Amino acid sequence: MPIVGVTDSPSWNRVGKVRLGLKKQSQKGTPYPVATEYFVVRDDDGVTLADAAKNFHEVYGPQPRELDILLPGDDVRVLFPHDMVYYTKSGVHCKGDGVHGITAQGEVIQCQQCAHREKECGPVGRLFFMLPRVQPVGVWQLDTRSIISIRNIWAALSTLARLRVGMVNCRMVLVPQLVNVPGFGPKKIHVVRIILPDWDILKRQEQEETPPDSVDSLPLAAQVLPMVEEVAEDVPDGDIPAGDIPAPGGAQGSLFGGL
Repeated sequence: MPIVGVTDSPSWNRVGKVRLGLKKQSQKGTPYPVATEYFVVRDDDGVTLADAAKNFHEVYGPQPRELDILLPGDDVRVLFPHDMVYYTKSGVHCKGDGVHGITAQGEVIQCQQCAHREKECGPVGRLFFMLPRVQPVGVWQLDTRSIISIRNIWAALSTLARLRVGMVNCRMVLVPQLVNVPGFGPKKIHVVRIILPDWDILKRQEQEETPPDSVDSLPLAAQVLPMVEEVAEDVPDGDIPAGDIPAPGGAQGSLFGGL
């Protein structure tokens, strides 16, 4: 029998974290995030196993822009939880969906009326995947604050969900994209995209698997998302504050368990 609050929701055996940037220090010694054009894996982040980092670099080298990934399931909300999050120096102050939020003290707030909505609060997405070419076996995590990357990942996973296939081998790439930031003009950023496999592979897998029930309630509007060409601001991906791995399953997990 599962233990409530301990084993009553799905969980991941996380072996490492793939990052989209580095931390540098200013002349005053203040750390700040810097986005990179390649995926970053470190063995000194307190998250990634040393063997996993070593094997990752043996397979992909020091600055890979493309990874072979395996999606361990087809429930978008489990594979890719994402929220609007407001961080303070002490950690997560508030987390919500852009309409309603809950503070670390348990207070429910209206996001539209929050004074931190415009600057301090922003989207954070967490993708869970496996790297079949890298030992040991386990789940890796990638965090992003980029609105474009979040939409790209959500669109790819939602497409697979509607096809009712899981455990799919895909490619995850970091690609340049030109965006128009109002007030600043054109800007080149690097965003995450997931490249789905060929149709014959998907059809073969679809025939072999039993369609799950978890995708029946997935909104149809989530299936097709346009490529973003204009954004108010796309935050460079650096180091998102580390924390314990989030409990998959949305409301079944602790609200602040993943940040």
